[in-house]
Amino acid sequence: MNVRFQRDGGRFALLVLFLSLAVVQAGAVAPCFQSQASTDKDEVFEKVDPYTKGASEAMDKAGYESFGPFLFAEGIKTQDVEEALGNIQVLWLETKHFKIGSTLRTYKYKGDPKEDKRLDEEVKHLKARLPSVKPVKNKLDPWLRLHLYAQRLEEHYADFLQRFGFTDADFDPKTKPANLAMGEGPFLGMEAKFTVLITEKRSGTARFLKRFLNTETPSWQRWFLPGGSAFLGISMEALKEYNYDSDLALWATTASETSMNFLEALRKTGHSIPIWFRAGYAHVTSRNIDERFALSAVGTTRSTTDDEAARWEPRVYGLVFNKVAKPWKEMAVWTKWDDLKAQGHLIAWSRVAWILEHKDAKLRDFILGLSESLASVPEADRPKVLVERQEAALRAALGKSMAETEAEWRQFVLRNYEKK
Repeated sequence: MNVRFQRDGGRFALLVLFLSLAVVQAGAVAPCFQSQASTDKDEVFEKVDPYTKGASEAMDKAGYESFGPFLFAEGIKTQDVEEALGNIQVLWLETKHFKIGSTLRTYKYKGDPKEDKRLDEEVKHLKARLPSVKPVKNKLDPWLRLHLYAQRLEEHYADFLQRFGFTDADFDPKTKPANLAMGEGPFLGMEAKFTVLITEKRSGTARFLKRFLNTETPSWQRWFLPGGSAFLGISMEALKEYNYDSDLALWATTASETSMNFLEALRKTGHSIPIWFRAGYAHVTSRNIDERFALSAVGTTRSTTDDEAARWEPRVYGLVFNKVAKPWKEMAVWTKWDDLKAQGHLIAWSRVAWILEHKDAKLRDFILGLSESLASVPEADRPKVLVERQEAALRAALGKSMAETEAEWRQFVLRNYEKK
């Protein structure tokens, strides 16, 4: 399957719609990132990572391979990216499974108790790998933010592998199962590491997309880069426009998007995994970080002081109780993001969350069944094949038919979800 420059099927446009629904009216120093406004002063930061100082022993302990320069993707060097972004400095970090670039500026805590507590815990956790980390109260410098995103992304990847019963050996060409098509490379089946570019300004992401992908978007985008890398480009500024202005909101969105990159990279089968599962898994991921910052699929307003919109359970309860929830068989054949609409996202989230937490679910068998390539299936036959494969995957995972599984899920919702 050729996955070069493959678009993400309209995911971005739909996310903008959801956010619109949710919005309420020690070394040398160098200049840092472009200012967000003409009145801003350029930030300065240490040119060499102050936490490892580039020392091999410290990098090995942290699980790092390089601070750059390196080949970001086939035909794209880190220097090329910096040039495309306007010759501004980008902080680079390569880990076991990711190549990450960041132009994020110093982040000052917002006084949100939930975020403050989580950030403090993450920094403390980071210190186990980076003993030199000395937290500055209520502030994250650009290097520390990069280290946190590296930690988050690697743990996110590890969680994906563990959740679905995989190890790196399942995708290593030398050790992968001989009886399964597991893709062409060691990174969930892709040939190259996952790439992530997190910029402070929206223009940074836009310039990358225009230069290397010849596409334009006002916010963020996922893409398959040359050489077999699943890419995400996202900016802090774009999220701020939708009242998502915290580091935790940025991470929740980044995790949501990389979740879909994982699923679409898996076994290098692209968009073979049903769209309802990809959307539902993305929502589960972001809500597990902070349900306030899951991209809203409920069509209600959201403010920084009202968390009511984040309570999706009562809405799902109402759909099931009133017998208007989309049947599983109907959702099974959806292939476009526009098919989901608000109700579809709520139902997809609930069904995926339920399957993932089901004590008897054989999740490896389930995801293997869902991720069989559709490349050789004629377009006219795909609806039938999609239903048959999902039926088989549910039987393999839960020992029940699609109809029986749906009945069990509906009973779970009515017994366990709050009515309001």
